[in-house]
Amino acid sequence: MLHVRIGIVVLLCLCNDVSAQIDTDVSEATSTIYAMYLNNSCIRKCDVLFRKECFHRLRDNEGQEESVFTRLILDLDAEKFVHLHRAERTTIDRKGNKKKDARYIAAKYNHGKLEMRIPIMHFRPVVRSFPEACKSAELVDVRFVGITGFPILFGAEGLDFQKRLAAVNVSTNSKVPFRLDKRTASSTRIFQRAELPNNPGMSFQMTWNLDVEKIMPFEYVSSTSGLLDGQQITTLSTSASFTWTKQSECFVPRTIDQVVNSSHRTTNDDGKEVSYAYPRDEIFDFHWFSVNEIIPDKLIDDVAVASFDKWMPLTDPKLSHATELE
Repeated sequence: MLHVRIGIVVLLCLCNDVSAQIDTDVSEATSTIYAMYLNNSCIRKCDVLFRKECFHRLRDNEGQEESVFTRLILDLDAEKFVHLHRAERTTIDRKGNKKKDARYIAAKYNHGKLEMRIPIMHFRPVVRSFPEACKSAELVDVRFVGITGFPILFGAEGLDFQKRLAAVNVSTNSKVPFRLDKRTASSTRIFQRAELPNNPGMSFQMTWNLDVEKIMPFEYVSSTSGLLDGQQITTLSTSASFTWTKQSECFVPRTIDQVVNSSHRTTNDDGKEVSYAYPRDEIFDFHWFSVNEIIPDKLIDDVAVASFDKWMPLTDPKLSHATELE
């Protein structure tokens, strides 16, 4: 009986140690992710030009090449922005024929009014608030690079930092907590895993590898895994690597290199519509003109959204002196 009691005591101690270790892992992981959010949330004003080079390799030699330039001038405190988006795309069909096209979107929110320009029209949508204007203009949220794959768009709640935190469960009491996976002298690996309610036995996991000194991720991976039809599978959703630069005491992205697995629908030789997965390679480069510095009123006021020829130079690396992109 004495041996049994001693065994029970030892087992309870071991369980308590394991529980304490799990709590510590969750606490450390949550604190690390929160520190990353604090860096990102400190960006209140910025002027940045970034370039995306994208290549889609489809089936039967089909593919797409895309080059996109986006200029974002943003002042969250004054509630105003300029968002200029210029894209050039080459589509390759299964016979190797190439077709080129261009598209652009320009938007400006200033003095409580939103003005937009797309290739076929210039218009002024009616919006009731600054967050609504950000959502209508599909504004890219450059503050939260590294949280997931890029880009993240401003949503109706995107400007509220606490709601953004709650959206990804940055809490030790969360049902889907962050957990510490591995720690070295130079890096920390953290993951978050959630069961998929509509797919029993399947789960979705996000993993971050963070630089210990910067407390910013140099790698992000998301994947789905579990049992499907009796077989163990793992499907990669997004894999991204990041480099950072420091400006005005904030870390901001310098480059992003990511692969996103997407689906594509096409028509086969029999005339039937088929769908299949394919990887999309994307490379982003950033030039930061300013971070948390005063945005001159003239810089936003003088942008003529209605005239492509007038605002296009702001998206050209050479004409805008974006040396990091030349």
